[in-house]
Amino acid sequence: MALVLIKIIDYVFYIAQTPDFSQKAADLVLSISKILGWILGLVAVVALFYAGYSMFLSGGDEKAMKKTKGILVNIFMVALVIFLFLLIIYQIFNEFVG
Repeated sequence: MALVLIKIIDYVFYIAQTPDFSQKAADLVLSISKILGWILGLVAVVALFYAGYSMFLSGGDEKAMKKTKGILVNIFMVALVIFLFLLIIYQIFNEFVG
C-alpha cells in the first residue's frame, strides 16, 4: 500500500513539472465548479418548485405558509452562497493562471 502511495505522489510530482500543468489544473477545477454549479442550480430550481407547490397546497394555513417561507429563504441563501463560491473560484484561478 505504501508503494502505491509513493508511486501516486511521484506521478503527481512528475505531472506538476510539465509546463502547462497550471493551465490544465485550472481548467479541471473550473470545469468541476461549473458542473457543480449546474447541479446545485438544478437542485435549487426543484426546491423552488417544491416550495411553490407546498405554498399552493397550504390553503392559507399559517403553519404551512411559515414553513414554505423558511424554505424560500433557505433557497435564496444557498443560491447566494453558491454564486459567491463560483465567483471566488473563478477570480482565484483568473488571478493565478491568467
